[in-house]
Amino acid sequence: MTSHYSILNDALGPIFVGPSSSHTAAPARIGKTGRQLLGEPVRKAVITLDENGSYPTTYRGHGSDYGFVGGLLGRMPDTPGLQYSLVDAEKAGMDVTFKIADIGGTHPNAALLELEGRPEGCTLALLTHSTGGGMFEIVSMDGFTVSIKGDVKKIFILCAGEAEAALRELLESLNENQFRVSTVREGGSALFEIAQLAELDEGLLSKISTSPGVIWVRSADVLLPVASRFEYELPFATASEALLYSGARAIPMWRLALLYETSVGLIDEEGVIARVLHIIETMRSAAKAGLGGESRRKGYLEPKAAEMAEKAKTVKLIDVGVMNKVMLWATAVMEYNSTPGVIVAGPTGGSSGVLPGAVIAVGEEMGLPDLEITKAMLAAGLVGVFIANQATFGAEVAGCQAENGSGSAMAAAGIVELLGGSAEDGFKAASLAMQNLLGLVCDPIACLAEIPCVNRNTVAAYNAVASAHMVLCGFDPVIPLDETIMAMLSVGRMLPRELRCTGLGGLCLTDTAKRIEAELSVK
Repeated sequence: MTSHYSILNDALGPIFVGPSSSHTAAPARIGKTGRQLLGEPVRKAVITLDENGSYPTTYRGHGSDYGFVGGLLGRMPDTPGLQYSLVDAEKAGMDVTFKIADIGGTHPNAALLELEGRPEGCTLALLTHSTGGGMFEIVSMDGFTVSIKGDVKKIFILCAGEAEAALRELLESLNENQFRVSTVREGGSALFEIAQLAELDEGLLSKISTSPGVIWVRSADVLLPVASRFEYELPFATASEALLYSGARAIPMWRLALLYETSVGLIDEEGVIARVLHIIETMRSAAKAGLGGESRRKGYLEPKAAEMAEKAKTVKLIDVGVMNKVMLWATAVMEYNSTPGVIVAGPTGGSSGVLPGAVIAVGEEMGLPDLEITKAMLAAGLVGVFIANQATFGAEVAGCQAENGSGSAMAAAGIVELLGGSAEDGFKAASLAMQNLLGLVCDPIACLAEIPCVNRNTVAAYNAVASAHMVLCGFDPVIPLDETIMAMLSVGRMLPRELRCTGLGGLCLTDTAKRIEAELSVK
């Protein structure tokens, strides 16, 4: 199976109801997959959050609670009204309990879901990880080691040990180009996992289900925008490899991005462009909603983007041209994210204002058509996938440098593409932008995506523009992009847990932050 990431799955998305890709979108995908595997409506759910991770302090403020439960109701991350899932679950008679305990998680976003169906029906236990940017992995099912990421449809068959040979014989007829079969044994039982690129014959599936010794059959569909290939020849996976591949041909970043995405995923170039155009329109809609005053106060921060846009027309400001529009768009999208509204993770919810502000707003000011902005967004996605392949987008793993630092690096490459720069220029600008934000911690006040998340998006967007301009004017960041990405990951691993999206360090420990948190807790 693929070990490389996708531009459309990982770097430019998901589209979701805010505020957090890691803590809202991924839990929704996890819950949705859990419901599919259970095979019937969820009657009872006990969701245990690892006490050593980031969920315990953030799961309410970042919407993990309604994310998980919305998924269990069958909703997707972008389903309108996802934020009302807790109320809807209660109306539907679903008994949901959140617990905090040591579950031995090996990831900062570890959660154990214990699900029950109708009375005397199915039960299911899933150990899950939210891995950053809305991506997830289910790593254990009823004690069996599995890997479910939502990028390939899978069927699981549990059988008694003595039935394993007969079941294996039944599966031998499957075409290995369309199906991959693996087996995990635990005690006296065997779990078959069938990854599918084609639909399993109904007759064969019926024969499997009724075979002696088969205990249950479960399935999980593709949840990500682009399904992964089993095998592919990927021309490059890093910036240095991309430059080597391009060579004297000087292939532009957007062309390299199309080549990469169509290699790793089951999608053609027209499909990629159509998806990016949809992403751009969603980002634009979020900015317009925020600037139009549609954002509503969720926590302690009163939305200001609409008011700022009016004041910018009358108050004395330094003439920085397009940069004021960059500021307003980045602020508007992040405030709309907290409403929560439907936004695009770029590459995360916590950095969702950077690409709209630094790429779309700039492209519009330049009078460019959406196709040119699409090319810039593809360039940004290409840098994003290089980060995903080598490091992380998760603030829980590496701090805000992995979110706004990554978003800024992606946006810098996008701006270079808007300005007609080369791939080498784009990767240098991305490296410089990430260098400038190296070490940025994640310390959301009251564990809400408000301060300092909103203002850091503007800084990251400004940084992207400045980095692109510096490189195009001849500045050399010295450290290649791939090395900077690895440095970011190394720095993130050195950060203490308190500075990685737990609400236990940084600005969260100031007197004002403590007062805000106390005031919110009594409401």
